[in-house]
Amino acid sequence: MNWIYIIAGAICLFIGWQFSQADMISTSISCDGAALLSGSFIGLNQSYSQHLFTDDRAVLSQDLRFTGPVESTIRVNGSGAIGYDE
Repeated sequence: MNWIYIIAGAICLFIGWQFSQADMISTSISCDGAALLSGSFIGLNQSYSQHLFTDDRAVLSQDLRFTGPVESTIRVNGSGAIGYDE
């Protein structure tokens, strides 16, 4: 019974380690109504937060790159009002 917990814990640690090695995170949402895309991080001497929202049909995409200083790329293709807060 204890081996199940040990194996499950090892798998969770391995998956978490894989995410910590990422140098880019990409998020994308395709919606036909209201949507909110939010991203933030806290690092050494850096913090970043942004919110992107829409009330009509849209495709929202966000890329965060962690090679050197953090860079953010946002792509929006929509037909209605789009709000952005950084």
